Amino acid sequence: MSSSRVFVARLNGLSVFDPLGDEVGRVRDVVTTLAPRGGSNTPLAVGLVVEVPGRRRIFLPLTR
Repeated sequence: MSSSRVFVARLNGLSVFDPLGDEVGRVRDVVTTLAPRGGSNTPLAVGLVVEVPGRRRIFLPLTR
């Protein structure tokens, strides 16, 4: 099984865009779960916390 690594600290501050290409906010945090999956204790990223204009933060699931 191949695994890819993502250094989540590098995501902080990156722009998030809507389907039309307009910037909607910036990544502020990554939400993970520590529940074991498939016999592995590795965390699974489930979403992002995105800061939108006006300093409001929203949860954006990775399924979107």
